[in-house]
Amino acid sequence: MAKQITLNIKRLALMSLSIMLLAMFAIACGGSDTSSSSSSAAAAPTAAPAAAAVTKTEATNSDERITVLIADLEEERVFPPLAGGPDVKYLRVFMDDMVSTMGGGDLVPGIVSKWEVSADGTTWIIDISDDKGIKWHNGDPLTVDDVMLSLEQERGQLAVDMAEAGCFNVTETAYVKYTKSLDLGPGDNQITYAQNRVALNFPFNFSQSGQDEKGMVLPAAYVRPMIAAAEAKGSNEMDCFTEFEENPIGTGPFSLESYDLGLKYSFDRNDDYWFTKANGFVEDRIPQIGGIDMEVILEGSTRLAALQSGEADLIEANMNLVPTIEADSEMNVFWQEENSMLWMIYIDCWEEDMWCFTKESRQALQYGTDTRAIQEALYGKGATHEGHGWATTNAMGYSSDLDGFPYDPAKAKELWAAAGLDDSVTFKIWTWESGSFPFLPQVAELMVTDWKKNVGIDVDIEIGDQAAIKQSWNNRNLPGDMLIRDNEARYDGTSITVGGYCNHDTRWRMNEPETADGAARCKVIQDLALNHVVTGQEQHDNFNAAYKFIRDEGMHWGPFYSNVPWGAGKRIANYEPWKLVPYFTAPWTITLK
Repeated sequence: MAKQITLNIKRLALMSLSIMLLAMFAIACGGSDTSSSSSSAAAAPTAAPAAAAVTKTEATNSDERITVLIADLEEERVFPPLAGGPDVKYLRVFMDDMVSTMGGGDLVPGIVSKWEVSADGTTWIIDISDDKGIKWHNGDPLTVDDVMLSLEQERGQLAVDMAEAGCFNVTETAYVKYTKSLDLGPGDNQITYAQNRVALNFPFNFSQSGQDEKGMVLPAAYVRPMIAAAEAKGSNEMDCFTEFEENPIGTGPFSLESYDLGLKYSFDRNDDYWFTKANGFVEDRIPQIGGIDMEVILEGSTRLAALQSGEADLIEANMNLVPTIEADSEMNVFWQEENSMLWMIYIDCWEEDMWCFTKESRQALQYGTDTRAIQEALYGKGATHEGHGWATTNAMGYSSDLDGFPYDPAKAKELWAAAGLDDSVTFKIWTWESGSFPFLPQVAELMVTDWKKNVGIDVDIEIGDQAAIKQSWNNRNLPGDMLIRDNEARYDGTSITVGGYCNHDTRWRMNEPETADGAARCKVIQDLALNHVVTGQEQHDNFNAAYKFIRDEGMHWGPFYSNVPWGAGKRIANYEPWKLVPYFTAPWTITLK
């Protein structure tokens, strides 16, 4: 069935006048936010963290629809390879990833029913479930070629071809160089993927617990003709997959029936969803509600007003909204723990004449920042002061000695002087307003205040558009500055570690492996963790050692992570968002009273 689609250029008013008035009231009560981007699973993945405690009410299955309000998106594309991380909020509602999970690092059979790695850790053979009745929303059965295409466009020559044809961004080809071969077989429903490096993270990287869209399975019979047409045309402007974007299909628990791009998305329950115990899977994931109407509402106060009025049933909230929600006996809060990490990056500090080239200079600012006070003042329960970057509390490789540097102004002064620096150092902090991790500009302001007091420097703060700042960063236009941003938490940090420290083609890298200093840094990380073919506790210990080295080097830091509260209205009985998985997760757990 053809989907209705509206490609809106200008943001429209989405809520009624009553919601606007309620928003004004919420603002007066202090409820607002500043809303407006891997990994490795071993062959024997560890158990997922225990779910957070929630208040449950007697629930019933229902054909009724609910309205979900989310804070922000990124690329706002419906064809997954063109989308950004936050777009997973709507993509995973109607699409499936190759490897299923229970959240965190707990991988379970799904579209990929089995995965085995070679003794040297470089080659994976995956089995595709071709006997479970998995169907696309148009009725076509899922085939092994669907998974093959999905891998080809991410890790094969096809990704390069599509970039050259103007269909993909060239930045999406950074990992193709690691692919040695990608073939169908040896069995009829199998694929063999070989890399030229140890790649124990492959299953996790293409799973439901991943931080982006790379694992989402594409319908080959539908998409391959679009690829052929684009290659024949030879010059495109990122519009090669218009047909898919006008009529998107997936295999997920809901079907996408209509949408206004970047504004609202309407999903209907897929009553024939394949992930059930009857089909041999670990649990039943047929939704218990009739549909989801998802809208993007940037202002937290407006989302809260909609929840209070009953025009919304579930909202992506923030710490400022929680007291108001919890004070209402008809509303509830369901916490999504370890959702996003705070990420502070010294940008391109690779040249010896740069102020941030030495480890002492970078560490000085960490010792000179009272990060715990910042976390407590701005976030409270909404953030946890543990971990370092993506090594959060329940991530592989975490230990408490990875927690942030202690606040030590005297140590900061000592290191700053040892680096040969004084109060004449100047640079900028770049940041933006983030829906998933609010108050980034306020974090920057408090950091700058600490640095002025402890090492005497004046630092300017530039608050801008997320996409524009990322582009400047990726184009190497901000050397010697600092970036404060949020990024997705994840159980397994293999991919982001490789990309950040050992891959010159990664545009967002923190380390330059083509310099002598950067190459040495990468080699230490490889020797400690990346080149070892081990699982379980041994893999955890290896990554713990690598993360301790990374923490000490100080090319980036991230002393706390966010826990996202989902505000639920009076109709919602229960919701169980996954821990250590970003964005909107597990919609099949939503039940009504």
